[in-house]
Order: sequence, then C-alpha cells, then structure tokens
Amino acid sequence: MARDRATELDESYMRKCIEIGRSAARAAEAPVGAIVVRDSRVVAQAGEEVKATLDVTAHAEVVAIRRASRTVGARSI
Repeated sequence: MARDRATELDESYMRKCIEIGRSAARAAEAPVGAIVVRDSRVVAQAGEEVKATLDVTAHAEVVAIRRASRTVGARSI
C-alpha cells in the first residue's frame, strides 16, 4: 500500500513538472520544469529561465534548488 501511495505522489510531482515545463515553453524557454520536494511537500518549483535572465545556469532544476535553499533556509535540502 505504501508503494502505491508513493507512486501516486511521484506521478503527481511529474505532472506538475510537465505543467511547469509547458508554461516555460509558452514563454519561449526550453520546455523544462522542476520541483523540489521535502517531506512530501513541494518547497520550490521553477521553469527554465535561461532566455529570460540571460543566464546559462538558469536551468529549471538549478533555479528550483536555489529557491528551495532560500525557502528552507538551509544548505541541505
């Protein structure tokens, strides 16, 4: 039963990433979305921001990790 619940959560997280990626694509970015989950709670999310920020490091996963670090207030997410 616990595995089924984890699978459902994982799928919901992936759907959220796809939704964020689609939003990034509408903004003329690469169609990539990322979320950071801690204790089954989304603490940060981001879409690709390379073009908007002119920052080649602004990939969705990097931006999400940076936001999560600020949100959680810790170096270890």
